[in-house]
Amino acid sequence: LTTDPDNPQRLLASLRFHGVYESTDGGVLWRDMYGDLLVPDDEDNGAWVRSALSVAVDPSDPDVLVMAVEQYGLFRTSNATASSEVISWTPVGDNVQPDPGQLRRMDVIADPGIPGRFLSLEDGWSLLVSDDGGLTWAHFGVQPTLDTALTIAVKRDGTDNGGFYLGTWKGGIYVPGTAMNLSD
Repeated sequence: LTTDPDNPQRLLASLRFHGVYESTDGGVLWRDMYGDLLVPDDEDNGAWVRSALSVAVDPSDPDVLVMAVEQYGLFRTSNATASSEVISWTPVGDNVQPDPGQLRRMDVIADPGIPGRFLSLEDGWSLLVSDDGGLTWAHFGVQPTLDTALTIAVKRDGTDNGGFYLGTWKGGIYVPGTAMNLSD
């Protein structure tokens, strides 16, 4: 469950075996934002199924969402608040992600201190960063392979020196900018 940093009444829920649902009234009513990801296949009844693992909204533009989708990677929309249109999702980050079938756990967040910045933590892979609202992605500096990465959280201290935490399982704490085994 994610909230819009500029609108506490706007909630986004990422769902297993579906995409994202949105509420603009604090959770009373919900709107399906699966949009154009729903592509039925007569040959395979489950072909259209996607599992949204997390979703983030760009604090500088409420129309921009980035969704982490299990086995498919990162998707972006720039028409999230257009209630009369079908939400259009575009795959992004293909150039820095592993084969889609390898993406089992992913977490994506927007950095509230840097407009347009998104971070994506991908289990068994890498910490990725986008500084253009999720359009293009890169590896976040030199880093080891994140063998068992679970979640990411941004820490803001009121200055430009804010940082973030990467939670791992049996791996310790990753310090950005260092190349070390997480088990060290």
